[in-house]
Order: sequence, then structure tokens, then C-alpha cells
Amino acid sequence: MRETELYRPLKNFLEKRGYSVSSEVTDCDIVARKGDEVVIIETKTKLSVSLLVQGIRRKEITESVYLAVGLESGSKWDHRFRKVKKLLRRLELGFIAVFLAEKGAKVEILLHPAPYKGRKSKKKLFDLIKEIDNRSAELNVSGSSGRAKKYTVYRLEALKIASFLEEFGVSQPCKLVELGCAKNTRSVLYNNFYGWFDRKGRGVYSINETGRKALDEYKKLLNEKKG
Repeated sequence: MRETELYRPLKNFLEKRGYSVSSEVTDCDIVARKGDEVVIIETKTKLSVSLLVQGIRRKEITESVYLAVGLESGSKWDHRFRKVKKLLRRLELGFIAVFLAEKGAKVEILLHPAPYKGRKSKKKLFDLIKEIDNRSAELNVSGSSGRAKKYTVYRLEALKIASFLEEFGVSQPCKLVELGCAKNTRSVLYNNFYGWFDRKGRGVYSINETGRKALDEYKKLLNEKKG
């Protein structure tokens, strides 16, 4: 069982209940929103201390934090869950079981989180919502390995810049902003974090071969998502 297998069943479960779902947002595995309600779900293939710690940290952002664990269909989880239910209640965390089977998956909420008694971080909540609202595409899969590319707002903006440079050729940042790129385009080009751009003169840039390969990967991923 892989952690990524939990994402699709959880996403479908939440969307059927009216939530919009994003994954890998400011280190949170899954974030679901419905109006002003924000739900965070941390996923793992088994319950562990590290998962509990993740859950506790997320309570600083929202009261609605669930731990989701994947289980083989038909596994005798009830007896084991009774042993940890008391601990989860003390930690004010909710719990979701994802029963995986060849014919499909079943998602079951076994415990809802209790209200959080500690201090919440308004900044962390603001950063999380800002990241979701500024994404132009939802391409991440919760539970992906650390080596997998994460499509943050910054990466998506850099890809947008790369696509315009490929289409219009050598350009100044101000022209790219006029075309619809972000206000921080000059900074993205100057810092060149991903190594996708070449400076062709004072204040003018072009896309290089590394950038074209990244753009091709992105377009393929977009097509896969649409398919």
C-alpha cells in the first residue's frame, strides 16, 4: 500500500460533501474548504508518532484536523482503534479510515476532532488560504515522495513566465507583466531559482533548454489531469 493511494478516495469523499480539495499546501497533505470552514487531513499508511505530531501542529491552523490511515478491506480495525481512540480524543484529533480494495475504496470517519484549546496562528491560516487561492492548477497528489515535484504558486508562476518567453521570445519583465504574469516577475527571472531562464542583456530574458523541458513536463501533466 502506498500513501498516494489514499488521496483519490479522500478527495472524492470530500468533494461529494461540497468541499473544494487541494493537496500538498504549505506542508499539509490535504486541505478541504467549504465557505469559511477549513479542514486539514494528514495521511499515512499506518498510525505513528510522527503522524500524531503532524496532526497536533495543524491544530494551530484549524480545529478541524483529521488523521487518515489506509487499511486493507476487511481488516479488524475496530479492536485496535479502541486502544488509540482515547489518545486521539486527548489530542483533540479526528480520525478517518480508508479501506482499500480492488473494487474500490471506502472512507469512514471514526472520530471527529474536539475543539482546540491552544492558541491558533492566524498567519499560518492566512498563508495556507493564500497558497490555495493563488494556484492556477491543482496538480499535486497527497502522499507523494519528497523527490516528487510540488506545484506551488511560485513554480506555477515561473512556468507561466516560461510559456510566454517560449511564445514571444526574448522579453523584458514589464512586458511579461503586461501579458498577465505576476508582479514579482522581475524577481523570479533575476533569482532564476529553477534554472529555466537566461539573461540576454540588461533587463531582458529568454527561456533555455531546461525551461523548455520543464514546460513540456507541465503540459503533459496537465493533459493527464484533463484525461
